[in-house]
Amino acid sequence: MTPMMKQYLEIKQQVPDALLMFRLGDFYELFFEDAETASRVLDITLTGRDGGEDGRIPMCGVPYHAVEGYLDRLIGHGYKVAICNQMEDPKQSKGIVRREIVRMVTPGTSLTDEGLERRSLGALVESRGEYGLAIVDLLAGDVWMGSSFAAEEIRDWLLLHGPAEILFGSENLLDELHVWYPANAPMFTACPGAFDGSTVHSLMLRCFLKEEWEALGLTSDAVAVQALYAVLDYAQTTQRQSIVHCKRPIFLTTPDALQMDATAIRHLELFETNRTRMKEGTLFHHLNRTQTVLGSRMLKSWLERPLGHLPTILQRQEAVEVLLLDGVRRAEIKQLLRQVADVERLLGRVVFQRATPKDLYRLGTSLAAAMAIRSFQFPKVSRVTDLQQGMPDVLPIVDLTVVRMHDNPPTSARDGGIWLQGVSSRLDELRLLASEGKQWIAAFEQRERDRTGIRTLKVGYNKVFGYFVEVSKGQSSLVPSDYERRQTLASAERYTLPELKLRESAILSAAEDANALEENMFNELCEQILAERHKIQACASCLAEIDALVALAEVAEAYGYERPEVHLGRGIDIKAGRHPVVEAGLAVSFVPNDCHLDEDNNFVVLTGPNMGGKSTYMRQIALIAIMAHIGSFVPARAARIGILDRIFTRIGAADDIHSGQSTFMVEMSEVSHILKHATSRSLVILDEMGRGTSTYDGLAIAEAVVEYLQSESRPFCLFATHYHELIALAQDVAGVRNASLAVAERGSSIEFLHVVVSEPADRSYGLHVARLAGISERVLERASLHLARREAQAKTEAEVSATHGIAPLAPPPSQSERHSNGPMETLALRRELDGAANLLRDIAAVDPLTTTPIDALIVLQTLVSRAKEVVERWVSFN
Repeated sequence: MTPMMKQYLEIKQQVPDALLMFRLGDFYELFFEDAETASRVLDITLTGRDGGEDGRIPMCGVPYHAVEGYLDRLIGHGYKVAICNQMEDPKQSKGIVRREIVRMVTPGTSLTDEGLERRSLGALVESRGEYGLAIVDLLAGDVWMGSSFAAEEIRDWLLLHGPAEILFGSENLLDELHVWYPANAPMFTACPGAFDGSTVHSLMLRCFLKEEWEALGLTSDAVAVQALYAVLDYAQTTQRQSIVHCKRPIFLTTPDALQMDATAIRHLELFETNRTRMKEGTLFHHLNRTQTVLGSRMLKSWLERPLGHLPTILQRQEAVEVLLLDGVRRAEIKQLLRQVADVERLLGRVVFQRATPKDLYRLGTSLAAAMAIRSFQFPKVSRVTDLQQGMPDVLPIVDLTVVRMHDNPPTSARDGGIWLQGVSSRLDELRLLASEGKQWIAAFEQRERDRTGIRTLKVGYNKVFGYFVEVSKGQSSLVPSDYERRQTLASAERYTLPELKLRESAILSAAEDANALEENMFNELCEQILAERHKIQACASCLAEIDALVALAEVAEAYGYERPEVHLGRGIDIKAGRHPVVEAGLAVSFVPNDCHLDEDNNFVVLTGPNMGGKSTYMRQIALIAIMAHIGSFVPARAARIGILDRIFTRIGAADDIHSGQSTFMVEMSEVSHILKHATSRSLVILDEMGRGTSTYDGLAIAEAVVEYLQSESRPFCLFATHYHELIALAQDVAGVRNASLAVAERGSSIEFLHVVVSEPADRSYGLHVARLAGISERVLERASLHLARREAQAKTEAEVSATHGIAPLAPPPSQSERHSNGPMETLALRRELDGAANLLRDIAAVDPLTTTPIDALIVLQTLVSRAKEVVERWVSFN
């Protein structure tokens, strides 16, 4: 092994679980197995060098200036990468250049700018049954933290924020993570070890403003704080530096937020569609008319965590109204916002010493636009004016960047050309010397052509030989005797002269000194920006909120939205509501519908045909409620909405093959979650519940769920179903009423009117919808015969039962009825006794003398069947 390869192997021992990128000149090289892996993943040529046990060491490399793109591909395949840099100038070093690992790159610590998407790092710890979770976006400095005794709540937080890497504190937690992520899992990294209180406290004071952290009142032994410590400690270890730009933590559970679990967010298609997984066709895409990445992330966070705090909702509404009414000022703000870059992540690049001159210039122009927005005058004081006043004065940073830098600076601080003339007298002096040297070179070249008579003579430069005179081989015989040969090429000879050597030293020295001075000035500017990081973050936050509010005003104007009345009472009252996303995609007018839910009528059983609009109607109620809770205007003629605490959904059919759960099991798990957590201030959307099992099982479960919700929590609920038997609940259960989507029949065809009426549907029009879907007429004819036969059979049984006074059998009690200790137990027992009593009464009412033989057989068969069911249910109940 050469000394350099021995150095490589020593450093590789420090990171055995990572690919080591070893800086050699202008390339990062990888060797041995690392090289084989990288060449395969990156699709680059695998070469080799002499050495090793087999006489050949595999190697491959990538250019240092393009390394970030290669890093993204490697960590995208789940690899960790260690970056090893040269820590001294090879020209100044004696022997082997000193090298060190300067950072580790993992999926959660990558500093690549992902635009709207977060690339965050999470940590999960557990203590005495309580889970602690922390998630940090290292580049933007955003921090989320929380704790819960409910594993499903932790899972929902992780699925919502989607960290690219999750640190875990024990093997038990790793097992749980594998259950939560059966597919498309992030990287899981162990972080075992105890948490020392003093170490935790000192780390937090380094990462956060002292007064802000202490104001949170968090103790070092809090499980969420331990998770946050794990994240920050890991980040500092991998990045080899302190994390100093963390914002005030956002708590994952707060009483003043409208909570939605991952299921509700997915079903309502807030951020991606269920079928195509695309952003187009989602509520976020529809509302996102922001001009900046800052504003887009802010709006996305609003939809992830809608407000439950009425004063803040009203502040946002008022701001949207002010911007809506002042279209001229809104247009001016939009124009300025287009000049704003991702300030938070540009600052993050400065923190991690990854910033370029272009980054600082963009930061300066962004802050200049912020100061222009700050100076606007609005006729009415609102949240917008509060945000303007909340922007700190960052004009000194604008002066240090935009005023002093070239408007098209280089991508590297080492290349020079960053600063304008007059910024530094010493820099101007060095530039003049370098410029005069270049002029001398041009004059020297012309003089030598004249002296030698060689018309093709030219003066060139490279890093190896410095300045040289190049002459084509065909004219080399004309070269004077004072030319000294330096290099022979295939078609030319290169020479030097004593006069050229002498001038070369002065020229190169001036240029190198100028570039070194520019780099030092750039580094000083980075330090000055870091000192003002909290002002820059405050400014970015204000810009983001203004951008999001302007976007909501733009959407309200474009689609004619109205300001909803949000209040602390209970109820949802919407007049002529529309689905915001569906309406935006229609070429024709959307059919609006009302919705009224209050304490006395909180539950709607919604029937009607497939494709009639039931799902659209229910979703639009939920989306209007969410929009109202983020402070947006809503697609309705008028809306009055009480503050909600949670939104739950059970929509559609989906299985979970990876975890071995059937469609029905997934459905029942979601329903179970709703039954456990719904309150009187929750909105529950149930669509086609109970369709994943047999008709009687599904009907029994659906009926029992309605009864349970109404007897226990009484949430606001919209329940779409094709079980027409459930419409009887409107008479039997308080608070339940019927509604349906109207249909117009025209012979054998139907027209969906998309109008909600306050009466139940009598059928689902399944054959009509099947015809629209293209089912063959032969199949439909057979289906019509089967349908007529079953309907006739049911009608005959009903008529016979009515003639002889035989009451229909009630569905069996649910598990919750049989085993609950509350009002449901009494209800279930009464139903069982009533069923037995009804059977005896019906038997006693039969008159053998007047019953025909055929009717007697039908009656006997019906009574025997009912008797068996009563016996089975009674045994099961007891």
